[in-house]
Amino acid sequence: MENQQTLLQHFQSHKAFVNFQPQWSVATTDLFDRLAMAVNALGLDWWFTDAPGHQLRFGRRGRGRGKGKLQGSLGLRKIGITLSCRAFSGVNELQKAVLTDNLVTLFEAVHSGPVELVASPGRSGYWPDDYNVGDEIKLEIPPKIEDEHEFVMPAKIEDEPKLDLPPKNIIYYGPPGTGKTFQLQGLLLSDYTDSQFGERFEFVTFHQSYGYEEFVEGLRPVITNRGEKPTVEADTATPSNGEILYEIKPGAFLRICEKARKNPSRKYAIFIDEINRGNISKIFGELITLVEVNKREGAKCSVAVTLPYSGEVFSVPSNIDVIGTMNTADRSLALVDTALRRRFEFIELMPEPSVLSGIVVSANGVDINVEQLLTMLNKRIEALYDRDHTVGHAYFTRLKDMQSHDRFAELRAVFKNRIIPLLEEYFFEDWQKIRLVLGDNQKSKKEHQFIHEIGREEDLLALFGREHELDQYTLRSRYQLNAGALDQPAAYVGIYSEKAVATDAPG
Repeated sequence: MENQQTLLQHFQSHKAFVNFQPQWSVATTDLFDRLAMAVNALGLDWWFTDAPGHQLRFGRRGRGRGKGKLQGSLGLRKIGITLSCRAFSGVNELQKAVLTDNLVTLFEAVHSGPVELVASPGRSGYWPDDYNVGDEIKLEIPPKIEDEHEFVMPAKIEDEPKLDLPPKNIIYYGPPGTGKTFQLQGLLLSDYTDSQFGERFEFVTFHQSYGYEEFVEGLRPVITNRGEKPTVEADTATPSNGEILYEIKPGAFLRICEKARKNPSRKYAIFIDEINRGNISKIFGELITLVEVNKREGAKCSVAVTLPYSGEVFSVPSNIDVIGTMNTADRSLALVDTALRRRFEFIELMPEPSVLSGIVVSANGVDINVEQLLTMLNKRIEALYDRDHTVGHAYFTRLKDMQSHDRFAELRAVFKNRIIPLLEEYFFEDWQKIRLVLGDNQKSKKEHQFIHEIGREEDLLALFGREHELDQYTLRSRYQLNAGALDQPAAYVGIYSEKAVATDAPG
């Protein structure tokens, strides 16, 4: 078995190891030595990569190969080591676990049992410095150098391949309840999450108080109480107890950009919910130019800026996607910041009543077709207002997964707590239009009408007596919600049926 000094010499061909290893504790160095020997005994190879956070890898590579078959990797840091690996021979899958004695013991115990990863029994794994011999590249030296006929270049450290896919700037827009956030959540799992790197995204929601400091970078106070140690980095000034120290902290966008730059072989994304509710110029600042596809890092017209707080030169990596959602009921697409309109693709997500096809809510012998109900609601809203304020299908999708006997109670709750209040907001309590949307003007039975109009003549007499000299048309009509209609299945059928149900069938 090699002694510690000899073993460490195998890893001196990379600056990350050379810089960090001397700062490790004795215990951390011993753990690294044991793990290195255990992996080597399994017949697996060690090699370096230029991707920060995964500088040291192990698996099957062999000589003469530009890229190895990855089994695991070590994240090298000043304060220690993290281990990530795929499951094999009794070792469970790990994601950036701190290297401990128990983990190393698992690797040391593997070689005593069946090891599927070893290509051939007894094979010795390669060390990082072994590739300097086996993967050499011979370059001819110009004739003027007479004492050397050839030069041997060491093997190149494995680098992460860059993606060929162009970056995406996309905003999904539409009325509420059309599945915009649901679409984002699907993308999070399918395109920006994997077992090796975990979550490769940041998720933020814009609002009126959200600013540049939260999104890009800004100053944050660090307050130390008596008896507590300061939480700032060691190379910054340390405040006394009870004092305030300001430090520069990266925002969500800067954090995900740094991760993407370190791993150019994967797509990363910043997801922005309610993007139209924030002050775009205040939040993005100078970065509104940098997110353009042709201004990204490495692009033909790439642009870099100096950040105002840290003073660092910054550009946006090409493997970052910027994806947002926009509720058109909050603000029309026509009012969106012009800077966004030029730099983003806009994908419309409108209500899809067909998603509710086949959903029938039955109560008291009356069947309510939810697809037809939503279709008619939206046709009337579009005629009286616009298509940006229609009702999304997501308000009713829960009905699909419910038992038939529970559906009517859910439909009633949706109308009482969500649909009717939404219509009040859309039409600014213009109850006559709300009655038209709900089809109340076409319902023959008053108990099936969701909104009742209170008579004007009775109001004049009750409010002002007989000597009021007012015309009945002087007063505005008053309306009130008929809570009883929410319990009548025929009230819902009357929204879309030309001939509303006259009576409820017996239960």
